[in-house]
Order: sequence, then C-alpha cells, then structure tokens
Amino acid sequence: MSKGYINSAFSLKEDCIFWDGEIESMLAPTKLPAQLDAMYKKLVKDYPKYYRMDGMAKLVFILGDLLCERTGICEKYAGEDIAIALFNSSGSYPSDLIHSEAIKEGFAGASPSNFVYTLPNVGVGELCIKRKITGETIFLIEDNFSEDRMSELAELYIGQKKCKAIIIGWVEPTQSEGNHLLLISEEESGLALPNTAENIKNLC
Repeated sequence: MSKGYINSAFSLKEDCIFWDGEIESMLAPTKLPAQLDAMYKKLVKDYPKYYRMDGMAKLVFILGDLLCERTGICEKYAGEDIAIALFNSSGSYPSDLIHSEAIKEGFAGASPSNFVYTLPNVGVGELCIKRKITGETIFLIEDNFSEDRMSELAELYIGQKKCKAIIIGWVEPTQSEGNHLLLISEEESGLALPNTAENIKNLC
C-alpha cells in the first residue's frame, strides 16, 4: 500500500510564513486575527464571504487557499481526486465562548449572527467551493498536534485510493505559533519526501 509523498508544506508560525520549511515572509507582530486579515487583503483579496467567517473558518480558508494557489493542485488533479483532512483541539469553542459570554451579560449580544460561519467545516466548505474540490473531507478534534496521526491518515486515504492527493494539517485559531498544512499525494513531486511522521515533524 502506497504511503504517498509530501509535496509541499505551508506553516504559519508566530510572525512568519514558512513554505517547505523555509521562511517565505514576515508578518507584523500582532494577534492571529489581524495577521489573517492582512494575509487576506494582500494574498487572496477576492472572496467577500471571508468577512462573514469566524477565526477558525478564516484560518482554514486562508491557509488552504494559499496552499492550493502555490502548488497548483486543483489544476493538476480533478476535484473528486483531492481530499481534505484537518485537526485541531478547540473545534468551534472560541465562537461558542463569545456567545456564552453574551448570554451571561443579559442576552444583549447573544445574536444568532454569532453562529454564522462558525463551524470548523465552514472553512473547509468555502475552500472547496472556491477551488472546486469535491473529494472526501473530514475535521477531527485532537488534544495535541500529532505527526503520527497525520501521516497515518494520509497513508490510509492514498493507500486505499480514496484520493490522489490530500490537504492535511493542524489548524488551531487559539494559537499563532503553529498552524500547518501539507499537501501529500501519490506522486513523487515537489519536496518528494516520503510520507513519514519524522518528515512531517521536521517540516512543522
């Protein structure tokens, strides 16, 4: 069974954007939401629904869209041949907390609008709509980042022919020190690193 190859890696760490393990550009030393908005205005620009998303959806959408743009994966493979598998530890909790705090203050700010575009799958869905990705998608909750889980899941998808390429990674809106997306495919291209936990760890 094929394990696949790591073709590319995109990481957002503190004040830096990393491509394939090397610093691509620096970001202003500010909080993650402001960094994402700056990245959107400079690098994406053309997706107004971005402003309706919560922090989780924005993070997934920005990282995913830039990975697709950089690698050209959506031109290389048909939409049904691309899968997405993401992990984080908080799910929709940050947005749920905002709503909870509003209720505690007397319902004044407890509007249904707090729940517009707030689920983890919203960011995945918007990425799929923009990039015409129609393969399998999954969003899993884990206590901590695990390169082993990431490698094993990518191997499962590619080895069982569920996809020809998978966008997989850790996206956690409560932190800016380590969000990572990797492109792993059945073909030995790009970085051409074997899909192993050790290689994922080194890149992330």
